Amino acid sequence: MKTRKQLTKNDMFYISALHMAWQCYMIGAGQKVDTTLEEHIDTLADGLDNLRYFYSIASEIVGPEATYEEIADSFLDNAPRLMHESWMAYKMSEGWVYGAKKDKKAREHPNLVEYDLLSRMEKTKDIVICMAFLEASRVAREYLYE
Repeated sequence: MKTRKQLTKNDMFYISALHMAWQCYMIGAGQKVDTTLEEHIDTLADGLDNLRYFYSIASEIVGPEATYEEIADSFLDNAPRLMHESWMAYKMSEGWVYGAKKDKKAREHPNLVEYDLLSRMEKTKDIVICMAFLEASRVAREYLYE
């Protein structure tokens, strides 16, 4: 994982897009948004590296002649589950355990369960984050790297 000083402007573009998508989804779902970008930056930077890796896997699955839409479909079929598993491993490595309610002091989180046991809302949130990554990738390709 990169340190904050190693993050490029490109990395920060993606990280900001992921954070905004996560916040918008939380607000839309009626959940409390209790973290800032600064508080989430390490988790998002790690997540960004994972999403880039998952995207490369999706590209390999569909082959070199695949369209962006085919790669995106393959990515969305697999990345949300992989992202959750990666997030879970990260949280557990930081000492977090399952708890019925999120408790930062006790390091307990209700989503420290297998992907299939997540609520529909939590699975949708993972899909939204993956879709935000795809959209940020499209925007970057079309407007930032012309």
